[in-house]
Amino acid sequence: MRVPGVFDERFLVLQLQHDDRKVFEVIFKFYYSGLVLYADRIIHNTEMSEDVVQSVFMRLWEDRKNLAVHSLKSYLGAAVKNRSIDLVRNQKVRNKYRDYVQENDQEQDDDFYTFHELSQVINQAVEKLPPRCREIFLMSRFQHLRTNDIALKLNITKRTVETQISHALRILRVELKDYLYLFLILSELFSE
Repeated sequence: MRVPGVFDERFLVLQLQHDDRKVFEVIFKFYYSGLVLYADRIIHNTEMSEDVVQSVFMRLWEDRKNLAVHSLKSYLGAAVKNRSIDLVRNQKVRNKYRDYVQENDQEQDDDFYTFHELSQVINQAVEKLPPRCREIFLMSRFQHLRTNDIALKLNITKRTVETQISHALRILRVELKDYLYLFLILSELFSE
């Protein structure tokens, strides 16, 4: 019979599921610096990389009761990689919008007004979505939940989630037709 060691991952996962904060601290200390370096290879910003890794560990602690992984290293690595890629992709979209605004010689006051106006238009358009469609869209786009997470949370299929998101984007395309460039940015930002 083998006695579980400190870095026996199955033992660590079991202890996490039983709310063992000391085990969580051990996992954090053991993996943190390597994960920050890994994220930094994608993001190229140490501070943002640290934020990504900390958010992954927060999610690990929040989801500890339902944790079903065989390898913490693989789980944490995949989570950091996915969040880092999402962060870079979202940053590229923000940069495109900023560049667009700068290319069109708009003053800062106009940018603020435009942002405020566009926020109102987007909120009004989202409110016109059917209730279930709106709920799924908001979970996906504003809570940043993945398709699988939404499906599990709402007890529906992944395909239903994908269909509802596509439906929401079609409706928003019509509602935001006068803001075509905004819609193009939203479509790119929201595409998976």
